[in-house]
Amino acid sequence: MMSKLKIFLSAPISAFNDEKKYEDYRNLLFRLIIFLRENYDVYSEIEQISGLSCYDEPGKSAMQDFQRILESNIFMLHHPARMQTSALIELGYAFAEGKKIILIGEPKNLPYLALGLAASSSMVRIVSSSELNNQILEEIMSAINDLESL
Repeated sequence: MMSKLKIFLSAPISAFNDEKKYEDYRNLLFRLIIFLRENYDVYSEIEQISGLSCYDEPGKSAMQDFQRILESNIFMLHHPARMQTSALIELGYAFAEGKKIILIGEPKNLPYLALGLAASSSMVRIVSSSELNNQILEEIMSAINDLESL
């Protein structure tokens, strides 16, 4: 029996400074996680971080996340707005490790070099939306299927 494809879902957590906005964002991402788990193994730190004060020690977090990225087949970043986030370090690590990557966000909000990754690599896809409605979920699934065929 083949094992399920593994997806590492990265999201900006520390970029939020308002507990309510973080809670709303976290709930939005749960919709994506539940959708993806119908077919894939998904890891996302956002599941463990229930509030803005619930962080691991940074060194421990970095090593755990990097190990999970290495174990994943696809790195996915949801980037809902223009913001500073350590999720971009995870993105760089995933790219350097040759992972297949899906960026979800409005291009105007994505970092300049993140846009360059998609333009220069067949292993990077951008799903242009910060929303997670049914149409966008289907576009994400299409991007996954596209990358699986590489």
